[in-house]
Amino acid sequence: MPPRRNPQRPTRDVIIEDLQREIQQLQQRLARFEHQETEDVQEEEEEVNPFHQDLHSEDEERRNAPGRARRPRDDSGVKVELPEFDGRLDPDEIVNWLHTVDRIVDFKEIPPDRVVKLVAIKLKKIASLWWENLKRNRDREGKSKIVTWVKMKKELKRKYLQERYRQDLFLKLHRLQQNQLTVEEYIAEFE
Repeated sequence: MPPRRNPQRPTRDVIIEDLQREIQQLQQRLARFEHQETEDVQEEEEEVNPFHQDLHSEDEERRNAPGRARRPRDDSGVKVELPEFDGRLDPDEIVNWLHTVDRIVDFKEIPPDRVVKLVAIKLKKIASLWWENLKRNRDREGKSKIVTWVKMKKELKRKYLQERYRQDLFLKLHRLQQNQLTVEEYIAEFE
C-alpha cells in the first residue's frame, strides 16, 4: 500500500511562500525608504564651496567651446522619461515615484541644476498647484529658491508622506499574520 500524502502540505507551502514574498516586498520598501532618507540627510549636510573649481571644469570648457559640436550621449537607444505625479496622498505611490525619478536622473546623468526644473514639469494637478504655491510662499517669506533635488524631495516627502509612514510599514511587517499565528511563528512551525 503506497504511503498516504498530506493534501494540505502543498497548500501550506504555497501560503508560506506567499507570506515570505510579502515579507520580502515590505522589507524592500522599508529599506528603499530608509536609503532615500539617509541619502537626503547626507546630501543636505554637504556644503557647496562656490569658489572650488571642479577638476574637470577646464575639460568641459574646451568641450563646450563655441564652434565645437556637442556629441549626443549614447543611451543605447533607450527612451526613458520622468513619470508624472498628480499629488495623490498614497504614501506608497510617492515613495515609488521618488525612487523612479532618482533612478532615471542617475541613468540619464541629468545635470543637478536641471533636475528640479525637469521634475517640476512632471508635477500635475494638485501636485503642480502645491509646487507653485510653495515657490510663491518661499519667495514671499524671503527664503531661497529650491534648486536642489535633495531639497525638493524633502519638501515632497513633507507634503505627501505621513510622518508615521516608516513606522507603519515596520508595524505592518511585524503584525502580518496567517490564521492566529504571526509570520515568524507560522514559518517556525514548518522549519
